[in-house]
Amino acid sequence: MTLLTKPDNRVICRIQLTGEGRWVRLALSLGGLAPASRFLIYSEPLLYEMAGVDEMAREYGLSSWQGGVISGARYAFRALKAPLQQVCLHELRGQLGSGDVGAVSSAAALAVARLLARPAEFPLNLEGWTSEEETSHPQPAEGISQSGKMEPSPPEPTQENVENHSRSSGNTDSNEATRNLSD
Repeated sequence: MTLLTKPDNRVICRIQLTGEGRWVRLALSLGGLAPASRFLIYSEPLLYEMAGVDEMAREYGLSSWQGGVISGARYAFRALKAPLQQVCLHELRGQLGSGDVGAVSSAAALAVARLLARPAEFPLNLEGWTSEEETSHPQPAEGISQSGKMEPSPPEPTQENVENHSRSSGNTDSNEATRNLSD
């Protein structure tokens, strides 16, 4: 797997949780948080592909799942007694049910702990989920980091990546709603 690193040399951590026909993969990096800036921002391009396994989850868009990212990241900063930093979402993909927002939150908390180089010494409910992780450190000359592929890797949804989103509002355009993969 190849992870592209931004010119600002951010370290990117990817967490994948897998459990009983469901999975989520998310990649985060951290940056400085100015008083007027947003806590969660998106990378360009953002890799977003989410398939709902139940009817309610099929209606969820990026804003529904980003709540789990924000919740988990804030929980990790608070539990680790670390100063808040800006969180940049690079990838959010998976196949989840409406009750699985907690998995997104847990993945975000684990990623923040790894990015802070701290053990995740806080309670997380990972019952029924297996966890895999990788961290990409930037290479100064090339700007491309090679990492080993995570195994096992569940099949990825076939919907197109969502790349056009509003950086200021965090909301996707109405044309970017998550597509039902069974169509």
